[in-house]
Amino acid sequence: MITIEIKNADEVVKAKKGWFVAGLADLLLDLDAEVEKVVAQKVREALAENGVVAVVERTPYR
Repeated sequence: MITIEIKNADEVVKAKKGWFVAGLADLLLDLDAEVEKVVAQKVREALAENGVVAVVERTPYR
């Protein structure tokens, strides 16, 4: 099992989309969850490109 914890979701959104979008998104969305979804999708794609069959899913914090 591999666990990845994203520690700087707000900084990632700010760097990719700008401070204004990051500020609005933070008010309207769960930024951590949204960034985790994107990261999980990118991991799935990278594994599939290399022929690796894996289940990559986001699990809520406990």
